[in-house]
Amino acid sequence: ISMGNQTDALELANQINHFFGSTITAYPNNFVVDIVPKGVSKGSGMDFVLTYSSVDDDSIYAIGDSYNDIPLLEQVENSYAIATAPEEVQEVASETVSSISELIQKNM
Repeated sequence: ISMGNQTDALELANQINHFFGSTITAYPNNFVVDIVPKGVSKGSGMDFVLTYSSVDDDSIYAIGDSYNDIPLLEQVENSYAIATAPEEVQEVASETVSSISELIQKNM
């Protein structure tokens, strides 16, 4: 669902979760709202990758810029938030960077 601004997206996601949270989850994502089945998130996707692959979790880097990235950032040790992300997103991440290129340069 496309919204006019980030505040509207956050408010709509909260309302959807309040009324329909037993079956779906709404994640605010900048100016849109992502709606997924209950229990599905970027974090549950990362759990799947870590469970069913031989990928070493130390070699995984995650970066996020909005609320829908919080479950993913909570799952990995190397988590980064873009500096323009909401404060709540930055607080979950291990570090904040100005761009994806900065993340890559820091870890090459």
